Amino acid sequence: MLRRGEKLKITIDGPAGSGKSTVAKLLADELGFFYIDSGSLYRSFAWYLEDVAVNDDTINNFKIDYIWEDGKAILKLGGVNISEKIRSEKISKRASEIASLEIVRNLVTRLQHEIAVDHDIIIEGRDAGTVVFPDADVKFFLTASIKARTKRRALELESKGEMVDFPQLEKAIQKRDFKDINRKIAPLIKAEGAIEVNTDGLKISEVVEFLKWRV
Repeated sequence: MLRRGEKLKITIDGPAGSGKSTVAKLLADELGFFYIDSGSLYRSFAWYLEDVAVNDDTINNFKIDYIWEDGKAILKLGGVNISEKIRSEKISKRASEIASLEIVRNLVTRLQHEIAVDHDIIIEGRDAGTVVFPDADVKFFLTASIKARTKRRALELESKGEMVDFPQLEKAIQKRDFKDINRKIAPLIKAEGAIEVNTDGLKISEVVEFLKWRV
């Protein structure tokens, strides 16, 4: 059970396409928590960088406004809403590349801690329960088969008007899994004490209900 009288933290980790983003958003709404989409923060930084190298200046000059409003994460960079622009496969690949850099991970972790100061939060990512908030009140780890995860990602991209080559996308997700699991800094692993949930064959509503009754 969650502690009361202080700001609370719930983490949901897992590989790409496991359903963690959708589940985290819905669970946040169910509980009245503030949702942190860690991936969107990495994507926002990737968008900000474009083809510029990562260094102290680009880190120090990065200012992002993150708002959770009406069931949506809204990110503004220089006053411009980039929430949808950062969801392309190109930005996802760039975000995955820079996420392996310690200087970038430290930046995003700091941003997440700043958000959590004033809110009960649900955060999803790949190291939310192991590195960002190892002291979280409740931790979950979502998994799913590679086929199921590729299908979910394909549907997401197609809904945004992007053409999808399923075999190529599947290979890209497998490659990303390998990088996330084997990177030296904050690898994708199940946090100690995390509740593991395989989402294959489950409706999103069923996963949300399962998690809600374990909070």
